[in-house]
Amino acid sequence: MTRWLTLILLSATGLMLVAVTSLVPNKISSKCDYQHKRLYGAVQFVEKAPNLRVQVVSELPDLQVKLVTSVPQHCGEWQIVEHANLRVQVVESSADIRVKFVD
Repeated sequence: MTRWLTLILLSATGLMLVAVTSLVPNKISSKCDYQHKRLYGAVQFVEKAPNLRVQVVSELPDLQVKLVTSVPQHCGEWQIVEHANLRVQVVESSADIRVKFVD
């Protein structure tokens, strides 16, 4: 009886975990974009009128960002330029995504 009860409780816990994780939205698509904004390529950092707000974190980022000087071709590779389609503002709260800068 105790084995059956334990098995039922473990099964119910597993089902609840699957249900909760399916409700959490993935902010970044498999195509490496966020709300139709490509998250690799030329990036301009701005203080006003951003089309993406990011919070820099050291743990649990939505995206790992690598700053590059050559043509960015992979997800999270950003080349800083003076004018770009992706205008990024670094914020402390109310960010669209959380990023971690990596080497």
